[in-house]
Amino acid sequence: MKTGTVPPRASREQLREEALHHLQEAEAINKHNESDQGSSSIHLVYGYLHLDDGDYELAEQHAATGLELSRRKNDPIGLSRLSLLHCMIENAKVEDGIGDKFDAEVHARQALAWAQDSIKFAKQTQNRRLLGNAYVWEGLTYANPFLRELETARKSYDSALALLKGDQVGQLWNDLEALKRRLLPKARIEDKLRSWSQGSVGEKSFQQILDEFTELIIPKIWENEGRKVSRVAARLSISPKKVRRILEIVGARNGSPGHGKRK
Repeated sequence: MKTGTVPPRASREQLREEALHHLQEAEAINKHNESDQGSSSIHLVYGYLHLDDGDYELAEQHAATGLELSRRKNDPIGLSRLSLLHCMIENAKVEDGIGDKFDAEVHARQALAWAQDSIKFAKQTQNRRLLGNAYVWEGLTYANPFLRELETARKSYDSALALLKGDQVGQLWNDLEALKRRLLPKARIEDKLRSWSQGSVGEKSFQQILDEFTELIIPKIWENEGRKVSRVAARLSISPKKVRRILEIVGARNGSPGHGKRK
């Protein structure tokens, strides 16, 4: 995952507004054509935009509407994608500490059910990426601190890897790598900092070192901000999605002190 230079908030807002404008245009065209399949895809994109903003209520509304439209058309690809969006929303609620510990466990179970629905629908298609993505998110859900079923998560990882081996670029591969890291023992932060202070960086580029430092510092800020993704995002002027991605990569919630004590 490349963290790199983060665009200023104004730039992100501009990109978001442009995306919403294009979606509204697509929605108007699609209403004229009266296509349920096209509408479900539009709701899917709306859902992802609202999820990225941390607006889970709006994201859920679009996911539910898109899912119903896909059911009308008996569209397994749409059903799989929108089930996966529901899974991501539930996982985001867990990671953002919404509600108490009981609520988080409910969201984790719901996320798992949605992931397994996504797998069921994806198996009705010939879309290997779709099925691989569903297995990745099943694994990420199994590996969260409220389920901690790591052996089962490893089976999900193996299934996804078998499907995605020839497709090692993009966000889907990054998600697979995030799952892999959750399944590996964590390196001690002190050891890494000590190596850096002695100038021992191996063959890593400056960008790789910067990425690793980002992955070290954001979990610490997350702890200091009461384990609230939204607070970290506001403080650093980055999207909640990016914060969650980094926390996923380092496994910040896997066995961390006091995990589950949500505020």
